[in-house]
Amino acid sequence: MTKPLQHLFDENQASLDRVAFKLRIAALLEANFETLRSELSTMAASTPHYCLLIGAALMNELKELSQEYAGEKRRLIGFFISRSLRNIDPMA
Repeated sequence: MTKPLQHLFDENQASLDRVAFKLRIAALLEANFETLRSELSTMAASTPHYCLLIGAALMNELKELSQEYAGEKRRLIGFFISRSLRNIDPMA
């Protein structure tokens, strides 16, 4: 009886994690340039793997937008993707 219950908890947690990720993406898309820069900078330094995931999701969301509207954000995100790649420990 414990196994099915644990499975439900695990499944529920995975769903909550997906929702939290999507909410984080939405908040960053709405953020102004300085807030986005600050958030990505913190992520790139402390959790570079997570920054790569967030960066990829943000780039995917911005891909259909014009260069005039989203160009600066794309460049900023690209910069922090590169920084995250440099911050990943190759021995990890």
